[in-house]
Amino acid sequence: MTKPKTSWASKTTELWSAIAVAALLGGCFNADGPSLSEASGSSDGTSTPTTGTSMGSSPSTTRGDPSGDPSGDPTGTSAGTPDSSSTSVLDGATRTSTTDGNTSSDGGATTGPVACNPLLDECGANEFCDAADCDTTGVCTERPASTDVAYAPACGCNGVSYWNVQHANWLGVTAQAAANGCAELNCFNDGDCPAGTQCTIDYGPGPGGCGGAVEGQCYGIPAAASCEGVLDGAVGFGSCASGPNNCNQNALNLCEALLETEFFVICL
Repeated sequence: MTKPKTSWASKTTELWSAIAVAALLGGCFNADGPSLSEASGSSDGTSTPTTGTSMGSSPSTTRGDPSGDPSGDPTGTSAGTPDSSSTSVLDGATRTSTTDGNTSSDGGATTGPVACNPLLDECGANEFCDAADCDTTGVCTERPASTDVAYAPACGCNGVSYWNVQHANWLGVTAQAAANGCAELNCFNDGDCPAGTQCTIDYGPGPGGCGGAVEGQCYGIPAAASCEGVLDGAVGFGSCASGPNNCNQNALNLCEALLETEFFVICL
């Protein structure tokens, strides 16, 4: 018996039936099992192309973090996120700078100007407080390498008179120029004065007062102090140690009298 031939229309009908069955089975598979995107390893719900990858390789879940911590790439889709902070070590302190411009520190030492109060001893052993005046905050500054011997009276913020501003700074004291120094720190002898200064005493009119109980003034005078170029003032002085005792014997000016440390007035 000859098998009847199947018409083209019949084959087409069978093909569409097969496709329909496959589609039905595919829907059941997705409903009861993992989706194609889950099976491919993508965490964002989209399918992952397999072109150019080997069949034996497994997808990476830590592309943004070489340490292997999945938190380095929480979406699973980023190829890597640039580090938003950087760490540096400066002067022994660790600082972390972030992209927002802020800087944090671990509390290590930092360098820079140190503020100071000229009325207090707040600077290092070889420094003085460089300030405009005694009421202004200054900056700790290295002391001058040497003193100055020229007579240009200054008043220190510690109440002591100085031969000049540089000599005061050389001794670690803030001072400002003052024609007559300052009379804030009184004394009876050198022991009453700060280190590097001495007690100078004006005993008043005539040599008779020398040696009496008279308060003097602490004064910072360089060892090689000079009165060169200093003009005689209206008042003449005599040294308690050597005179002169009257105006006609070339009385001392104030600069010269201070070098004697103990003196009296002989010319008014």
